[in-house]
Amino acid sequence: MSNPSGEQECTNQCRSSQHGDIITAAITKRGVSDSDLCSFLAHTCCRCESVVDSDGRTPLHVATSCGRLGLVRWLAKCRHADINSKDTESGYTPLHRSIFYGKINLTVELMKLGASITDLDNDSLTMLEHAMKDGLKPDRSVMVGELYCWGSNTNNLLGPQQARYTPEMLDIFHKEYAGEQVQQICVDQFHTVIITASGKAFSCGHGQGGRLGLGDEKSAVIPHNIVFHSNQKGETISCTQAAISRDHSIFLCSDGNMPKSE
Repeated sequence: MSNPSGEQECTNQCRSSQHGDIITAAITKRGVSDSDLCSFLAHTCCRCESVVDSDGRTPLHVATSCGRLGLVRWLAKCRHADINSKDTESGYTPLHRSIFYGKINLTVELMKLGASITDLDNDSLTMLEHAMKDGLKPDRSVMVGELYCWGSNTNNLLGPQQARYTPEMLDIFHKEYAGEQVQQICVDQFHTVIITASGKAFSCGHGQGGRLGLGDEKSAVIPHNIVFHSNQKGETISCTQAAISRDHSIFLCSDGNMPKSE
């Protein structure tokens, strides 16, 4: 790379977009090292840290987009570039651009250098909102079906049947509660909780400590229905979700309450 003019023709007040275009074009060349770019930028323009190209981008904007960690550090630490400057087109700061182009190592580095995480772009979005905006959206659809199980049944987690090495339907459950479609299953060391599409909850396993929510500490080999009592007489409460640990069960109910058993 060589300076087209052959010598430095600017001052510390330089606002030449031509210099900006030369610098940003050089930064995008993959075959050039960051250390060579640092020398080239310093030789090309006296304001190489903040000169703006024809698209309204500073060298720091483009260096961040290209993932040039060494150059970003040099611009910020040695040339004292404004790490919160915004480009003209989108109002993106270097931190916004690091997220947009997937340069997470640059995101971390810019935050270490003191970049603001609350600055807004032209769409009034922060860099964190950009990080979440295009993320994988969880599937909110609910799948229901029949209950199959297999494996060791040491703690009666699989109902009354013995250990199975291939998936088999839990017949005892579907015969006892005909028509119930299973929506969620939670399994831990000593008990299992089943939630059905109709909003009913069932549990089986070791009942010590009341973890099954059946009103006593007896063990249950067959899944039993858990009854949720309402403060309003005659109101029916259904269960939508459950979470369990070794000694506890917690449920999310239709009335917004979260009863637990332990």
